[in-house]
Amino acid sequence: MKNFLTLLMIPILTGVIPHAESAEIKLWIEKDVALDNQVTITPYAKALRTCNLRYTLEVDKQGKSGRSSTRQSGKLLLQPNQPKAISTSSFNLKANDHYQIRFKLFDKNKLVAELVSETPDNLP
Repeated sequence: MKNFLTLLMIPILTGVIPHAESAEIKLWIEKDVALDNQVTITPYAKALRTCNLRYTLEVDKQGKSGRSSTRQSGKLLLQPNQPKAISTSSFNLKANDHYQIRFKLFDKNKLVAELVSETPDNLP
């Protein structure tokens, strides 16, 4: 079992954008950083009303070892006031690495919520 250096259960960044049907949607990302510098992120969403949405999660990392990108997408059903973990993504973090996380929710093809986070500003 991995020993965790830190477990942050606070939002990295949150965003609230009115949904097409007046439901507010809140986005945040929780992360785990292990002793071996393995970072695991889990994006969450919560809405005031039931929403059938589509999501995309993009993680881009760049450092001395090169560049890597991860893309995930899918459908989700948000129930009123129930936080939902959307996906999980893991990557190694080395000194001077830079990464950007983009988490978006769509109602059909319309963007209804977006969260963008990157280092070194608000992640280790």
